[in-house]
Amino acid sequence: VIPFSPLAELDILAVASELRRCGIRCSFEFKGNLKRHFSKAGLGGAQFAVIVRHEEFEAGLVGLKDLRSGDQIEIPLSELADKIKSA
Repeated sequence: VIPFSPLAELDILAVASELRRCGIRCSFEFKGNLKRHFSKAGLGGAQFAVIVRHEEFEAGLVGLKDLRSGDQIEIPLSELADKIKSA
């Protein structure tokens, strides 16, 4: 789970908590840029990165990037866990 900006740092805690509640392992970091986060996640074996922008989070949305294909979508937070589990 990656914050897009410092404003989203608290928001990622809520996203990570929801994913864990649904049985999905996840991690997050506050330091570093997006490229570094994507690289570290891919090297760690993650299939997806969840990108949290504060404004979208306030609207109930997050970004979901497939680290293997590079495709990225915006998805309602309420559908995030199911989308990850179905991949």
